[in-house]
Amino acid sequence: MVIFAEDFSPLLGVLFLAPIILAVACRLAIVALRRMRGKKPWWGLALGMLAILSGVAELLMLLTTRGGAPSFFYLIAALPIITGVHCLLIWNQRPRTRT
Repeated sequence: MVIFAEDFSPLLGVLFLAPIILAVACRLAIVALRRMRGKKPWWGLALGMLAILSGVAELLMLLTTRGGAPSFFYLIAALPIITGVHCLLIWNQRPRTRT
């Protein structure tokens, strides 16, 4: 049986677009968090953790997929994990002290 592009459900698009959108949101949050260095807004923590959790959930889904998954899907799953960790690192920075 041949599977054409029309056979994919919209759920597949949501499963892979949501982590990409979260990764982009984390990159935008990193810019904002760098400007507010020393302040720890709740949304920085929430966005970083949400990105990490969604990336881990997608990676777990890909690792348990029967028959395997294409290798670029693993890169898509790793992207929100990396940006989420970076967002949390920037969120946790202390303010600069002038000496």
